[in-house]
Amino acid sequence: MDVIDVSSLGSSVPDKHFKLHARQISASAGLTVSYNFMEPDGGAEMHTHEDRDHVFYVLEGEMKVFDGIVEQLVPCGSALVVKAGEAHQVTGTGKMPCVYLLVTSSGNRAGQGVKRPWEDRRSEAW
Repeated sequence: MDVIDVSSLGSSVPDKHFKLHARQISASAGLTVSYNFMEPDGGAEMHTHEDRDHVFYVLEGEMKVFDGIVEQLVPCGSALVVKAGEAHQVTGTGKMPCVYLLVTSSGNRAGQGVKRPWEDRRSEAW
């Protein structure tokens, strides 16, 4: 077990991203967790990951996500789930920075990785 001071970790700007600073907390064979700070006018170009699912959890601020058709707001306390193969572009809202956790899985066939329990009407509320 490890307790990690995230503020002490170095940061990087992922490929195809701008004004976004990622600090990788943990990585294993199939899962990566990073703490991300996106400036108000930061974000990413439209892209896909054929073998990776993403789950974004917004801790502070808000972000916008565009799938090529619809743009949606992802406010603080909300999660965004992007399955492998789904096009996505995340950007700041221009109002405030956005801080979020990004959990990335790998090795999944496109569209088969992330389970969406909220789509299963049999799931019970907490």
